[in-house]
Amino acid sequence: MTTLQLNAQLLRALGEIADDKDIVKQVLDFVNGFVEKKRQNAQAKQKQKTLDEINQSFAELKQIKLGKAKGIPLEEALNEL
Repeated sequence: MTTLQLNAQLLRALGEIADDKDIVKQVLDFVNGFVEKKRQNAQAKQKQKTLDEINQSFAELKQIKLGKAKGIPLEEALNEL
């Protein structure tokens, strides 16, 4: 089933319960739980990506200090941006 088909099925089901405030509230609370979990997962992935980039930067810096890699001047790095 495609996402579009699933969305259509979801909307049809919601249409059948739309007149029952209590059920709609329960469904909304349930769905909001998924939304929050998705946000938390996205934040955790971004945090991990940032930490990986920082660790990579420190590893590169270590290689430069050991003379195994060559750094570039700050002005040159800024010009690349």
